[in-house]
Amino acid sequence: MRRGATKRPVDILLVEDNPADARLAAEALRESNLENRLHWAPDGVAAMAFLRRRGKDADAPRPDLILLDLNLPKKDGREVLAEVKGDPSLKRIPVVVLTTSQADSDRNRSYELHANCYFVKPRQWDEFVDLMQSIRDFWFTRVSLPDPAPVDPVALPAPEPQVAFRADTILTGKGREEMKVLLVEDSPSDARIVSELLADAGRRKLSLVCASTLGDALSRVRGQLFDAIL
Repeated sequence: MRRGATKRPVDILLVEDNPADARLAAEALRESNLENRLHWAPDGVAAMAFLRRRGKDADAPRPDLILLDLNLPKKDGREVLAEVKGDPSLKRIPVVVLTTSQADSDRNRSYELHANCYFVKPRQWDEFVDLMQSIRDFWFTRVSLPDPAPVDPVALPAPEPQVAFRADTILTGKGREEMKVLLVEDSPSDARIVSELLADAGRRKLSLVCASTLGDALSRVRGQLFDAIL
């Protein structure tokens, strides 16, 4: 089935333990103009709970693509990759390894476990957006992907107590009274205008942090948790 031919948003599972990197990936996907529903799992156990539709994830969609970090708590990314590619109901899902590791051993091992491709996380924002655009163009425009494999309930292992976190918790600050926003703007006057507009329009208490350069923005995102980036 050619995913590029469908107009529905694609479902992407992001398996990433660093909230700052998860937010960067979400923003980069948004900038890439790929219409998507991003689901976030902060560790390997949460990822498998989502994929096997356990607990609160009983109605989770089957992702069209998995973005997988390697160094994860609870269950290592390599273990997740091995489980996904060893499960007849999951192995058709493309897995893109997205990690900071440049080690040959990690790259080689990932391909031995049948990862579909391996990327080292870019350090610059524009490179991150370019990478997401490349993923969009290749996986959802040019290639034809298989239909999801039928799920065999008998083949699934016993449920584990842990469940995956939902993407809206990390990406929208759901449930918190104060909303923290990072504004990337090099013009002080424009930054002031945006600040005043947000203050007038907001229904929740707003904490606005301004960054005048992309480098400053990246350093702030890696050190703090934001609900939105403008």
